[in-house]
Amino acid sequence: MTHFNELHLILNKYLKWNKSHAKCFTLIMLALIVKQTCNLSSASKALPIKCLPQSFYRRMQRFFAGQYFDYRQISQLIFNMFSFDKVQLTLDRTNWKWGKRNINILMLAIVYRGIAIPIVWTLLNKRGNSDTKERIALIQRFISIFGKDRIVNV
Repeated sequence: MTHFNELHLILNKYLKWNKSHAKCFTLIMLALIVKQTCNLSSASKALPIKCLPQSFYRRMQRFFAGQYFDYRQISQLIFNMFSFDKVQLTLDRTNWKWGKRNINILMLAIVYRGIAIPIVWTLLNKRGNSDTKERIALIQRFISIFGKDRIVNV
């Protein structure tokens, strides 16, 4: 699994996790890439590993339920994986219903080869559109991590 080894090295450089968590996250990332979905049930069947898909599915659930993510580290990982220097940014918002609950996410993404790669995001505790103050706060978070000199335009 050369892809596993390469991705594992990259992730370990930015995420200072213990060995089992880093290995699990690497497997999850590969499974999501192979299946091209964020559906864990589908991703659990993607890799030729020595456990049942149901076991891997449960392991992924436990991982996400118990793992702390430092989103600043995740942002730096994404930025450095693509070797960005100067970037064009775009704002996007998505709203889902989960039962009666609204999940409203405001994202700042990097435009890369016609796609938007989320780099910083925030959950909005409301329905509907973001306001100017929320959008400015998200851009300021990007600047605090990477500096304003990296931005070509928004």
